[in-house]
Amino acid sequence: MDGIGQDQHPDYLADIGQRLGQGLAVLATLGEAAARLAAVEIRRRQWREAQDERRQARRDQQHGRSDVSPPSPT
Repeated sequence: MDGIGQDQHPDYLADIGQRLGQGLAVLATLGEAAARLAAVEIRRRQWREAQDERRQARRDQQHGRSDVSPPSPT
């Protein structure tokens, strides 16, 4: 026989549940990491866009151009 008596039968259902729980924990960790990476990339993109806007504004200012219209005389 396999050496397992009536009182020592393997609990397959508990083993499957434990492995399923571990798998879900891994997926949750991977999902959290992906969300953090996405948030960092969004922040970097926003920072780069703001930098580009500041550079363009400086260039426009140096060339005498402005997006703001001069005040109208009243």
